[in-house]
Amino acid sequence: MSFQNSSISAPVSLSWRTMTSGFPFLSASRARTSSSTGIKEKGRVAQLVRALDTERKGKPEVIVLHESDTGADMDEFWKLIGGKGPIKSAKEGGHDADWEKELEKKKLFRLIIDADGKETFKLVDEGKITYSELHTDDAFILDVGCEVICWIGAKASSAERKKSLQYAQDYLVKCERPHWLPISRVLEGGENAYFKAHFDD
Repeated sequence: MSFQNSSISAPVSLSWRTMTSGFPFLSASRARTSSSTGIKEKGRVAQLVRALDTERKGKPEVIVLHESDTGADMDEFWKLIGGKGPIKSAKEGGHDADWEKELEKKKLFRLIIDADGKETFKLVDEGKITYSELHTDDAFILDVGCEVICWIGAKASSAERKKSLQYAQDYLVKCERPHWLPISRVLEGGENAYFKAHFDD
């Protein structure tokens, strides 16, 4: 997972080719930062690490590595991502504005399946989206640009629970979104800091 100055986090390929000097990266077992990583970005990494730690009931071992580090832990990090290679400079990595455009692409859809089996899938909002737009009675599909998230309300019907992931997959095809975008599922009451960070309230 990669972070930019705007505190946007996005999943990236597990490879040195996706890494950029000056930006932190977080894997399921390691976090890597550099001396030029900003305070806001370091705070964002810490927030997500805490969320992962809570979600996995304190089982992960958190190891923070810096770009200039050497030794066994750093060797293990490179091994985990498939080897070491030349890291792009911050300039080569692109501008924050390019990443911020992803925020403008956010879209929230609502899935309603009534007692008669009638299915409705409609756009609720796009751009700036607030958590208050989610309703406990239904399922929602949130496209945050770099990932699609299915949020299941506590009172959603069994049909909505079962079909939400299929609707998310169909959405990628019908709206010509990249087929490789990850799709995740979040239950109401089980939201972590990463999920909540996508909202503007």
